[in-house]
Amino acid sequence: MSGNTDIPQTPVPYVSHDNPTDQELVNWLRELGATDDAVNQFVEEEYTLYNVLHDITKDDLKSLRLRPMFSKEPQNSTNNNRG
Repeated sequence: MSGNTDIPQTPVPYVSHDNPTDQELVNWLRELGATDDAVNQFVEEEYTLYNVLHDITKDDLKSLRLRPMFSKEPQNSTNNNRG
C-alpha cells in the first residue's frame, strides 16, 4: 500500500454516526489549539476542511459557540513581548 508516510496517522475518536471524519480538518483544528469538544462539534456538524476554509459563515461559527473551546495560543506560536 503506497501513501504519504510524512504525517503519522493516529486513530481519531471524533467519528460520529456512519459518516467519515475529515482527518485534514481534525489535524488543522488541533494545530490551531482546538479542544476535543471543539473538534467533535465540527465533526458532528459534518464539516470538512474545505467547508471551513471556503463556505462557513460567521453566523455558522457563532452558532457553534466555539470561543471557549480553543486554547489561548496555537501550538506553534511564539511570544514576542517587547518592552
